Amino acid sequence: MVPVQCVGDMCVLYSKLNTAQKLKLLRKLPKTAKYIRTCLTDFWKLKLTPTKDLKRRVIASESLWFNHSFDIQIHWRTRKYLQETTEVNLASDIMNHENDRPFSRNECRYWVRRKHAEKHGRPPDNLFMINTAEALYQAIKQIPMPIRITLKRETFTPHINDIIGLATIRGNITYGKLQPNNTIKKIWIDNVGYMHETGEIERIGSRIKLETTKWEAKKGDVRLVGPKLTSFPANTEWKIGKTMTRLDKLTIKKSTKARQLLKMIPPPSEISWPKRLLLNDIPFSKIWRNRPKYVSQRDTSAWEKLKQRNLYVPNRDPSLVN
Repeated sequence: MVPVQCVGDMCVLYSKLNTAQKLKLLRKLPKTAKYIRTCLTDFWKLKLTPTKDLKRRVIASESLWFNHSFDIQIHWRTRKYLQETTEVNLASDIMNHENDRPFSRNECRYWVRRKHAEKHGRPPDNLFMINTAEALYQAIKQIPMPIRITLKRETFTPHINDIIGLATIRGNITYGKLQPNNTIKKIWIDNVGYMHETGEIERIGSRIKLETTKWEAKKGDVRLVGPKLTSFPANTEWKIGKTMTRLDKLTIKKSTKARQLLKMIPPPSEISWPKRLLLNDIPFSKIWRNRPKYVSQRDTSAWEKLKQRNLYVPNRDPSLVN
């Protein structure tokens, strides 16, 4: 799995979608794209969700409109405008980083007016601006208070040789390895997240230090996604099926195993065997393990039928005379 820094709807697959939104996404695919349609359907069957523990998540980097922890009620046209024009996509986008608080009603109006002018070259209509800003403000109020508290920036104290990001007021980010004397050794990030040292030394100055998110799918294969508060999906623990795993450790093997575990249910024979054997603590987890070394597949099939109480015996044949 290659990590990417999500913008807009790029990582909608990791977000919470209802049935109508999934069908709408599938209808946009070409009719001949049967394989992609099957892959999406199987992926949604995994029911991949982040951990419920807020302290072990980075909710600031998660989608504001399709979040797993809360629902935002808003007209879809207004939501689309806020996503495309005002660039409000992540939960961290509704925070005023100067006072570390969510946007107020006046700040929502200022933000809509400013971003609309940047996109269209002219300020919006006053009534349209007020109504859209009010919709954004009401959407912010729908976020539960415990989650709004977690959106605040935490104190970040990097150590020497840590990979950090340096952000300017305009949002330009430079990555580097922290060095003594308030400097960094600049790093260039390619399109797939690999880090390359440039050999340049640069002073940090008044720029803001940002914690970064890294993925390590294989040992030694470390890739940088971006700033921790704006990179989604975050490399935290996610629930897949009945198990928990980090996203950079989510392989095809693990996802296939998770799908199999969802289909595997205890057979009804577990209820009958204790009554027949007069035992209460039968170790069924060991009994169901079938790893023969020196038996044929036919013998294995007979053993499975015996365990399921489905083995043919003459006294179960209704056509035979007793």
